[in-house]
Amino acid sequence: MVQNKKNSDGVTSVRRSLEIIELIADTDSGMTVSQLSETLGVNKGIVFRILRTLEGCGYVFKDNVIHAYRLTYKVSNIGMRQLSNVRLLDQCTSVLQSLADTTGELVRLAVVEGNSITWVYSTFGQTRALQINPNYSLEISLHAHAAGKAWLSTQPLEEAIALVQQAGIKIFTDFTLASIQAIRKDLMLTGERGYSISDQEHDYGVTSIGTPIMTLTKSGNTICVGIVSLAAPTSRMSREALEGCAPLVKSVAEKLAWIWPSEAIHTHADPLSSASGQLP
Repeated sequence: MVQNKKNSDGVTSVRRSLEIIELIADTDSGMTVSQLSETLGVNKGIVFRILRTLEGCGYVFKDNVIHAYRLTYKVSNIGMRQLSNVRLLDQCTSVLQSLADTTGELVRLAVVEGNSITWVYSTFGQTRALQINPNYSLEISLHAHAAGKAWLSTQPLEEAIALVQQAGIKIFTDFTLASIQAIRKDLMLTGERGYSISDQEHDYGVTSIGTPIMTLTKSGNTICVGIVSLAAPTSRMSREALEGCAPLVKSVAEKLAWIWPSEAIHTHADPLSSASGQLP
């Protein structure tokens, strides 16, 4: 029984350590022991001990000016090492940059990890004076962001709805789809046309389109491994103009599916040799 309790305590500590890293990562100015304690509902002494351990391992450091803990670059370095190992960005960046240069807008790539999606790369065209901050929306809301909708559209409808309900239907703007009925209808339309639209549903003044990157596994199943997203200011791009970019975004998704570093079996034609939807 004592051994089981020790194992349980160890698992809890690991979970809390990861939660602390995620919480600090979502802030601009770091977090204090008190803030972390209140957010996690954990005693300050426990939080302090975990922070001291993370600090000793080089994952966090204390900003003595504001008495808050921040993440070191070791955390992001781990992510970059993982991306480097699978050579994902090496193969995808030129294709994504071509789309950004052609449209002049912000282009981002998200990857699917279990039941979640995560941004791994962003780039934008250099010809626009007004540009969207590539970090304007680090969190990918499943029901309100184009990337989230695009991924959900590749899942069985009721499973997708369950994921939305599990995550919670947060209202970001007056345009956010807030009812299950509206979300279900939107996902069905997204699946039919092959791309999603978020017209100021996550952020005022920002419209975006998302297309899933679909590959075939060795077992013959089609899976979504990532999402290509294009975002633009509403002052520059109307919904009609955004939807006009759909063929380009879908073409990029097809190209990335072909070169995706996975166990995918490519039984379709190589989109790199296709004239349809070609980027310059």
